[in-house]
Amino acid sequence: MARLDRSKQPAVRRRNRSAILLVLACFSTLAMAEVRSVEGLRFSKVLLQGANQLEIRPGETGELKFRGDPRDLEPPPFVLDGDTLRLGIAADGSKVDNIQYKLAVTRLELLQVVGSGEAFVKPLDATRLVISLDGSGAIRLYDLTATELELQLAGSGELQAARVESQTTRLQVNGSGDIQVGELQTGLLKVHLAGSGDITLESDSQTESLEIAVLGSGDVGMAKLSANDARVTIIGSGDVEIRVLDQLEAEILGSGDLRYRGAPAISTSILGSGEVRRRD
Repeated sequence: MARLDRSKQPAVRRRNRSAILLVLACFSTLAMAEVRSVEGLRFSKVLLQGANQLEIRPGETGELKFRGDPRDLEPPPFVLDGDTLRLGIAADGSKVDNIQYKLAVTRLELLQVVGSGEAFVKPLDATRLVISLDGSGAIRLYDLTATELELQLAGSGELQAARVESQTTRLQVNGSGDIQVGELQTGLLKVHLAGSGDITLESDSQTESLEIAVLGSGDVGMAKLSANDARVTIIGSGDVEIRVLDQLEAEILGSGDLRYRGAPAISTSILGSGEVRRRD
């Protein structure tokens, strides 16, 4: 018959107690959380700061729901400053973390995330919209339609958009973060990349006119984008990959390469070791 090693019993009991205490702590946290809501808010700009989460959806009224520890909900963890709704900060100036926000918007012109927070934007129509991420957080957009759209990223975060349709689109990265777009349909696309981050298109996309400026070591991967006309400037070691149908202007100052598909009329100016190469 197997003999029980009594020398190991205290360690086993300690591990069991630790596991039980961890489970109880989790249930205690869930039990303490409260949900509160406010209706009738009027704003067109949203600022999320701190380590918080935000979900945005279209709605008929400006309704805000927020969930967290009751001690963090009083005073309310938001401030309406003119046309800007600030989340993650209370009226007394204190900062709040670990709050989950759900926001229904009637109109949205600016969404800015500062810090390590996360924002999720459900299918949305807008006129002129700026989406900005500054820090290590993340913004995820699902189906976005706008007349003018600008996606900005500064820092090490991640900005993703599943599908975008707009007349004018600007993609801008400053730092080591990445912008990823699934499908893009736009008339004019302007891309500015400064730093080591990347900007990529994942699915078949179209634009009439394309302008790309790369300053640094980051790459622009747009092999699945078809552009009628394109103008590309590379200063540094970053690479660009695109598809052009009619006209391509390329200027390279450094070691970065431009790889293109298609058979456009092409003009080049190269100072450095970078190359312009056609790919089949």
